[in-house]
Amino acid sequence: MLATSIASTAHADGAFPDEFQVLLPRDQPHTIFLGANFGLLQSTDDGATWTLVCESLVTGGDNVLAYQLGADDAVYAAFDGVVTRSSDEGCDWVHASGLETDGVVTDLFADPVDAQRIYALVAPPTLTGAAQPFVSNDGAATFAPLLPPDAGYLVGIESATSAPRPLYLSTVLTNADGGPLPAVLTLVDGGMVVHPHPELAGKLIGIAHVDANDSSTLYLRIYQFGSQDDVLAVSRDGAATITNLLSPGVELSAFVEASDGTLYAGSRAGKLWVEPPDAGSFAEIDGPHVRCLGERDGTLLVCGDDIQDGYALASSTNRGTTLSPLLVFQHNVSGLAACAPVQAACQGAWEGFASTFGLSTQADGGAAKASNSGCGCNAAPAWPELAVLLAMAVAWCSRRRGARSGSS
Repeated sequence: MLATSIASTAHADGAFPDEFQVLLPRDQPHTIFLGANFGLLQSTDDGATWTLVCESLVTGGDNVLAYQLGADDAVYAAFDGVVTRSSDEGCDWVHASGLETDGVVTDLFADPVDAQRIYALVAPPTLTGAAQPFVSNDGAATFAPLLPPDAGYLVGIESATSAPRPLYLSTVLTNADGGPLPAVLTLVDGGMVVHPHPELAGKLIGIAHVDANDSSTLYLRIYQFGSQDDVLAVSRDGAATITNLLSPGVELSAFVEASDGTLYAGSRAGKLWVEPPDAGSFAEIDGPHVRCLGERDGTLLVCGDDIQDGYALASSTNRGTTLSPLLVFQHNVSGLAACAPVQAACQGAWEGFASTFGLSTQADGGAAKASNSGCGCNAAPAWPELAVLLAMAVAWCSRRRGARSGSS
């Protein structure tokens, strides 16, 4: 039987097991969004002060599985079988039509060039079948199926920035003996190329990033449920061949390619790996319990664990050697975003957040207590038993919907 990666792909990049995401608008150089497991935090002053958009406003009550940032700086969120969009920094959210609304969005990717295009992988509601790819060409107002033949059990989806702008889908096909066959599908100019990787049998391929300047270079997370031996790999020929870059012996939680070509990878085990251009290998440094990574104009942004590290987001201008906290939940969140929809819907959420972190409720207000939604839990089904995987996925989804006890 084949297996699909529900629990691991319900995140913005389809590769890493954590629900925190740092989003950096291109046309708003001082604005930072942090997608968290209780809502969307935002700063318009380079991280000096922060406000909250509660999760219940975004979804109407469900838990966000992934945030994404469009090429026009619109914010997208996925929850269950729904994708929603905000073009005004989280104040108003418009839900898309055309998806399997009773299913589960397992991956979401906003095209980095075309502001109107966004892709979603949607699994059946019972999680008993393969996820199907959908595409929107109108800014997530509507979605339509994108159905390459024999797509298998899709894991991730991502498109390139530079020409010829292929679309990559990582998947698990069936080999000649009926066993699982990891592969990468490439869609370009109306055709599809299949790149099977039998050498990775028993593992999954997550698409971490497509190089901004070379559409044939992909960074990949190679992983296996139940194992901590993740590998960061690269393909420089459009996924035809794959070469290992880093074998840290732990589960990787984040990756980013900086604007100067420096590569960063992180782990919640408290490690950060850095490879400057032309260095040829990664250097390991002690870091926070990394939950996500981002980079803007030479400044590295690192999501930590607010409880264990003392901050939720920090910055570095020396490639991670030293980190300066930008967001500490107990100190930097001043209240709700000022717009009327947030003020109306999120009062209870702000009171819960403020109570959790000992803040004054005289700030702007918020609608459900800050939640430990559990999206980043590490489900560990055994490969390739689909029944075990699906049972774990159902348990993961139940925990994601039901956990409401804390914030980290």
